[in-house]
Amino acid sequence: MGKKIILISIQMQDFQNSRFRSPPLGMLQLSSMIKNNKHICHVFDYGEKDKNLINDLILKIKKIKPDVVGFTISTPLFNIIKKISKEIKKQFPDLILASGGPHPTINPIETLKNTMLDVVFLGESDLSFIEFLDNLSLKELPFALLKTKGIYYKDKKNNKIIKTPKQEIPRNLDKLPLPDWDQINLKNYIPLPNQYKKLPLIPIITSRGCPFKCTFCSIPQERIFRQRSVKSIIDEIKEYKKKYGIKEIYFYDDTLTINKKWVKELCNSIIKEKLNISWSCFARIDTVNEEILQLMSKSGCWNIFYGIECGYQEGLDKLSKNLDIEAIRKIVKLTRKAKIDIRASFILGLPWESIEEIKKTIKFSKSLNLDYAQYNLFTPYPGTQLYDEALKTGKFSKNLRDFNLWDTPYTPPQIKNRKELMKIQKNAFRSFYYNPFHILKMLLKIRSFSDIYRHFKAIKYLILKY
Repeated sequence: MGKKIILISIQMQDFQNSRFRSPPLGMLQLSSMIKNNKHICHVFDYGEKDKNLINDLILKIKKIKPDVVGFTISTPLFNIIKKISKEIKKQFPDLILASGGPHPTINPIETLKNTMLDVVFLGESDLSFIEFLDNLSLKELPFALLKTKGIYYKDKKNNKIIKTPKQEIPRNLDKLPLPDWDQINLKNYIPLPNQYKKLPLIPIITSRGCPFKCTFCSIPQERIFRQRSVKSIIDEIKEYKKKYGIKEIYFYDDTLTINKKWVKELCNSIIKEKLNISWSCFARIDTVNEEILQLMSKSGCWNIFYGIECGYQEGLDKLSKNLDIEAIRKIVKLTRKAKIDIRASFILGLPWESIEEIKKTIKFSKSLNLDYAQYNLFTPYPGTQLYDEALKTGKFSKNLRDFNLWDTPYTPPQIKNRKELMKIQKNAFRSFYYNPFHILKMLLKIRSFSDIYRHFKAIKYLILKY
């Protein structure tokens, strides 16, 4: 007999309860897998500041009567999930509470000890979660847990936490179902103004795993890189155009351009099939060249987000970016030549940085002729190489909510305090976006009423925040 599952996504919201957010893509794909295995699934997506969040969730549980409630947990949302799990267990003591995501993957024992969760799933947990539900359909909970790979769980009888053997990762991504878009209303998900050109838009993930070893990366990943076939991507785009009338794709991979041969095939297929679609992606400086960029542009790519992160060579080396300053300048110029908008992220406040080094990064970012710059405060996420270094230096806040891109729990030893660091960040944004030449460049790019609307929203966002 199939089981009933509720999957809960809680998304962070910034200072103005921003409605700019992305759909819970991982949960929507898991929902499709659950349904394909003859279970029942409901996905609910909340903002962390939504009114009556807990009461609304309690009402849904009373109505649906699920066998399992699952959460995904990132570090800054840990305390919220802790509070929610406590309230749920108070009213439904026999309900199974499960979680996956970055935080429990890195800290499974701490997560179980400090919450009312019963089980946490590690890493890419699709196969483990389905295995658990199938086991639960056949046997009682203790057996189902014991026979599920890739989890930590509470053995309440013996007052222990048990780890099961490692689960295999999905190798053939073409076999995984498409996300269950019927669970949400796409109109409720509007990206930031610099992340789209046309609506409606849908994000697509083409790959899993990452072969790179950046010392700051907060995403616990399998190093084994796997990518879907180009045919499966083209078929997905066609389905979305037919079903939802989409005009744009946001490729949500950490790096779309790892395999140049695959990227060429994708671009040529988009052109050959006359999909007439705009698209954007994340890329690394060292994974593109002039030929690739020109082909990407021809196939509809209008925007690339590069993770540059640092504006001086010593810093790039410490981040294990495997880049040099001149290579960055060259690729940015070639991207500009291909008529693709350029977004780039930079990290301020790294453990070794003084104000002078932070200024080098800001100065470098302004010299690149970017369309958009994102200045993130360094956040030392648990499980990263730089987390261990940060623990030994500087000042560290114990408030997990500070582990996000808008705030930071960490102040490097050469910076007076967090207030000073946030002031530097604010001034970086102001000096970049309020520059008259940048404003003129943005105005000259306006081609439609849609562009005017997007730029108005972007200006409003910047003024309110910075």
